[in-house]
Amino acid sequence: MTDKNYRGRVPSLARCVEILDLIASRKQITGADILESLAIPKSTLYVLINAMEELGLIRKSEYGGKLQLGLKLMSLGQMAAERLDLQEIASPFMRALIETEPCYSSVLGILDGDHAYYAAKVINTQRGITTISRVGQEISLVRAGIGKCLLAFSPDSMRERLLPVLDYHVVTETSITTPEALRKELANIRLRGWALGNCEGERGVRSVVAPVFNACNAIECAVSLEGSLSDFTDDKLDEIAAKVRQCASGLTAVLSGRAN
Repeated sequence: MTDKNYRGRVPSLARCVEILDLIASRKQITGADILESLAIPKSTLYVLINAMEELGLIRKSEYGGKLQLGLKLMSLGQMAAERLDLQEIASPFMRALIETEPCYSSVLGILDGDHAYYAAKVINTQRGITTISRVGQEISLVRAGIGKCLLAFSPDSMRERLLPVLDYHVVTETSITTPEALRKELANIRLRGWALGNCEGERGVRSVVAPVFNACNAIECAVSLEGSLSDFTDDKLDEIAAKVRQCASGLTAVLSGRAN
């Protein structure tokens, strides 16, 4: 049922949701059936139907021309379910990871097309400090360790296509400022198997990141540990990286179906 407050503030959006709910409940339906069930003016209804058809949210059946949920809507629903499953799978690993080192949080990042996003975050409540990363926020592929890790292990063609067009504006003294510098950094990440977020996007905050792969050995996501520059000192990075990579290996085993 559509929230009454939204019905008042965004009536067209609320009506679209009501139409989708009705189609979902009956599998397929005619425009006349919708008019009979919902208090929507006829002219408005067909404008909304046409718009939702163009967006792929609904479609007409091959026989009879009845309205059904569209493939785009099904695809979005599947993606949302997969993301939720990923959070549920990853959270226990991330909670265990933050107990291994003094840190702020553990964060999970995903690629979606040419963009990266934070998909999950587990905060170390004992520290009482959090970083700027938040679930749903887009991740810089230049200034964030998790973004660099995702890009480093993405297909070569994608990486080379994106390198010239990414945002290289300076945020801190350690920000990467050119495609050439980023290309070199990504090569180093692939060589050692993990990435370092070195305060490029947030002063005083470092992150150590490892890739997580799926059954096809393609990158699925990346998991990180975020901490202060004073805790994540150069001499401790290899030790921290080993723990993050162990966490990533556990996730890879689950996602690839190799876990016991």
